[in-house]
Amino acid sequence: MPPGRPLHRPAVGPIRQDLQCDTDRYLGYLASLSASRILPDDHREQALAEAGRLLDAHGGGIDVLQVTDVFLARTL
Repeated sequence: MPPGRPLHRPAVGPIRQDLQCDTDRYLGYLASLSASRILPDDHREQALAEAGRLLDAHGGGIDVLQVTDVFLARTL
């Protein structure tokens, strides 16, 4: 940065979204997580099946708060 130029702070803003995920969508999300993917196939299938049963027993979905942090910076 050239001397004498002020340092500009980047703009930061979280974007919050309330989402409703049905059972299938949420199970797809769970299956994509590393914690699920590293399980042996039979354990992963058992865990996802149990999660699906629990979700279906309590309304067939789950509310999820998705927070995305946005960083914008200007070049100097």
